[in-house]
Amino acid sequence: VILQMVSGEQPYSECVKLREKRDRIVEGIPPESVNRVQDAEARDLISRCLSKDPKERPTAQDLLQHPFLKEAASVECKANHGESAFHFPRLGPSESSAIVTPRGFAVEIVLQILFSPSSTTKQPEKKNIEFVFFPGSDTADAVAHEMVTELELPDTMRTAIRDEIRRQCESC
Repeated sequence: VILQMVSGEQPYSECVKLREKRDRIVEGIPPESVNRVQDAEARDLISRCLSKDPKERPTAQDLLQHPFLKEAASVECKANHGESAFHFPRLGPSESSAIVTPRGFAVEIVLQILFSPSSTTKQPEKKNIEFVFFPGSDTADAVAHEMVTELELPDTMRTAIRDEIRRQCESC
């Protein structure tokens, strides 16, 4: 998730087929998008999390102490409309697509989040959050709850996220 937020692209997007992604993950080859992360602290954090050996990966406590997350925790996100810090534009069908995976039918979904300018940027930053949604086992409510919790978004965003997930699933 951090790699997606920082790079704005899905890890292993350079892979065309699901099998290519799986093979790279199994072999411990990091996604090419890691190399495009310009912030050294962010790249360090991501690289540590992608270690193939679980013993080499940081603990949750280690992650909380990492300079990148300490700095990110102090960033305030503001809204582009009212008090909400996030924007979910109406995305065309090209932004979500139906796929078949070993787990069954799924939908690749892209949510665009617009963060207000930080002290180092003058323009709002648009980040793409890409994920695979399994209609047979996932629910829009559960995924929206998880995103709000994991990304530390305002709880008021849960409904907007849920509705956008449903809209994109319906377009496939």
